Amino acid sequence: MLSPFVGRSAVERGKSAAIVVLLGLAVLSLQQVSSVRMTATRDQQDRDGATKVVRRFAIALTTYDYAHPAVQARELAAISSSAVSDRIAGAGGDVSAARASSIGDVIGTVIATSTSSRAEVLVRTSQIVSTAYSAAGTKLAGLLDVTVSRTPRGWTVTDYSWLASPGGEP
Repeated sequence: MLSPFVGRSAVERGKSAAIVVLLGLAVLSLQQVSSVRMTATRDQQDRDGATKVVRRFAIALTTYDYAHPAVQARELAAISSSAVSDRIAGAGGDVSAARASSIGDVIGTVIATSTSSRAEVLVRTSQIVSTAYSAAGTKLAGLLDVTVSRTPRGWTVTDYSWLASPGGEP
């Protein structure tokens, strides 16, 4: 019954076996390509998600108004660990004393390291500030190192540090 598919002679059976082996290899190759593509897509989504949160954080960190500290605190609490939010809130007295206001922006980001659960991103910031000690509209630029970790609520900022404190023209 299999003879029309397999062949009658040894050569025909050998050809049929070779075709079956090649077909199996082709199927395995396609599965591997699909798996690699899915992993690459997932990795890109992780990087994009981490970068999005880091950008929001950098903007929230560099955008503040001494008269409305709750606005910044609310934005930071949505994307940061409580330790990071508390650390930033600790500077509230200085911001208030200096009567400081700032509008921040992100000039660029570079992912330094990235895994599926953690990323470290370098952020170049720009801000326009006004304080009791500086001229209104002073332009500052800084370099920020931000660490984000995957939590049940999504990517969350778990640490940050200024590598180049805001100063000078961007």
